[in-house]
Order: sequence, then structure tokens, then C-alpha cells
Amino acid sequence: MPAELQHPLPFGNALGDTDGPKPKASRDQELAALYHERIEPRIKRFFASRLRVSLRANDDSRQNQDALELCSEAKVLVLQKLRADDTAADSNEIRDIDAYVTSIAGNVFNQFLRRKYPRRYSLRNQLRYLLTHHRELAMWKVDDDQWFCGRAASEGSKDRRPIELNEIEVGRLQAKISGSGARKLIGYVTALFDLLDRAAAFDDLVRFTCDFLRIEEPTEVVEPVDLPEFEISSGQATALSEVEDSELVRRVWHGVLSLPVSHRIALLMNYREDAGGDLLSMLPVMRVATVRQIAAELGFKAEDFARIWNELPWDDNRIAEHLGVTRQQVINLRQSARQMLRRSLNAKG
Repeated sequence: MPAELQHPLPFGNALGDTDGPKPKASRDQELAALYHERIEPRIKRFFASRLRVSLRANDDSRQNQDALELCSEAKVLVLQKLRADDTAADSNEIRDIDAYVTSIAGNVFNQFLRRKYPRRYSLRNQLRYLLTHHRELAMWKVDDDQWFCGRAASEGSKDRRPIELNEIEVGRLQAKISGSGARKLIGYVTALFDLLDRAAAFDDLVRFTCDFLRIEEPTEVVEPVDLPEFEISSGQATALSEVEDSELVRRVWHGVLSLPVSHRIALLMNYREDAGGDLLSMLPVMRVATVRQIAAELGFKAEDFARIWNELPWDDNRIAEHLGVTRQQVINLRQSARQMLRRSLNAKG
């Protein structure tokens, strides 16, 4: 858990409101600037360091895509909290903005670990408890949000070298481990740091321990639920509302990418909001995905998809013809896609 927030500041002061309240439009502009200058960079640094990813939009690795979605989720939560200042009298105090953002990112990351890696998450908590309660071990924070650990005598070190198997004599390490349960874990950690003879990043300790103990995760089971309702800001757009909307659409898009292609087509090629807009057109407008990227994810050639772009959304008969199925099967695919997407977004929300 991130360190406790310090240096309480009025929310207005975080935006530079030292001369009293400002008009809403001005506050929105300043909050948008705060987002770009401090909130977004801090969130990106947090998840890039935790998951060791590039955060590049064209990096299609699963780990990087997970990190991009976690970034988006954290940004939405932070912005929702800051915007609440306009409507809730008891939410107009916020502690150090940087510490608050790190706290939100940490909570999102912990939920991700608990959901996707339940055994790793359990081990992580056991290691954290051991390091903070055993008199011969220690855990300390460096550079604002990076945790290190090791023998108590090494407290304060920030050696960033990862723990590698070729650095440890596995036979000697195994020989020093005995007992079961907590006693076995204590023997393992103390022996590891004796053989390592240095401190290490806590995340590296967790990773190495999972590899050493050969911890495998269970397969996730998808449960049927309904698709969530989500709204895109209407009326006059502001810099802040555009940020919030794009992050929300980004989360939906990444959820769609987890679906089979036929489900994506049944859902997106006919997707309309109550207000009359369609999700596909939002993606390039909000710079979440280009038309070429959308085409690839839906299994179309770019030039073919460009030709039908102005025809969208399709009706169910047109989709059925494209997929080579019946109209009822298209309806079933869409219902299934909504259920899977709802579960994906709820699990991350």
C-alpha cells in the first residue's frame, strides 16, 4: 500500500486558486493542464516501472496492453475524484496531489494483481508482511513509489539489479529451506538475501520467488453479466471532459479487444448510443484507435473497411451476411459480447 498522504492542501490550492474560486471553465482548463503535466506522467511512470513495459500504443504485447488499460483506469478514477469537488462540499480537500495519484495507481495495480494473479498476489502480501515484521529483514521506499527490501543492515540501499537465477546457487538455496508454511517462507527469504548479499526491488523479489517456487495461476472463468451503461459528455466540450471521455472510450476499446473477432463485429458494427452516435466513430476522433487499426482488429483489409466506413452502423442482416451466419446468431453473438465486456469492465472498475 502506498505511503500515507501528507501535506493536506485545499483542492483549489492544488490548482492555484489562491485568490478565491474561479469560474468553472477556468478550473476545467487548469485541471486539464494539471492532468497533462503531473497526473498522466506520474501514472505512466508507475505502471511502466511495475510491469516493465513501453506503454507505446503500437506495442501489442499482452503485458503492455494491460498496462495501458490500467493507466486509463487510474486516470479516470483520479479525474472523477477531482471533479467531485464541484458537487460535494466534503470533497474539496485533497492531500498532496502527487501522493494521491500514486495511491490511486497503487490501488488499481493491487486490484489487477488480485484479479489476474491471485496466487502471486497472496504471495506478495505474505512477503510484504514478513519483510515489515521480521527483525532481521526490512522494506523501504525509494524515489517516491519504488519499494526495496533485504536484510535490515542494508536498509536504504536502492540497488536496481534484478534477481537472476544464475546469480543464486539454487542447490544451496533449496538446502537452506525447511519446515512448512510461514517458517518455510522465513527460511527462504533470509537464505535468499544471504546468498544474494545485497538488497533488491520488492517487485523483483516477488517475480523471482514465483519463478523459484513455480507458482502457476488458475484459469479465469468468464461469467455472464450485462453490458455496463456508459455516457459520453454532451453539450459544449471542455479540455477536461475530452480527457475523461477519451479515457472511458479507451477502456471500452481495450475490453472489446479481449473478445473473439466475430463477437467484436456483432457488437461494434451495429453499436449505437441512445444519443445516436456510434462507438466506432468515437475511436479515431478521440485518438484511441485509427481506422486502419480498427479494420485490423475486426478482420478487414484497410482499403475495404475505408470503403464501408460511411455505411456504418450495419443492420443485423448485413452483419449476418458478412459473417456467414443467421440473423439470430448475430443477435446471440452480440448478447454474448455484451456479457463478456461487462464482466471485463466491472472486474477492472
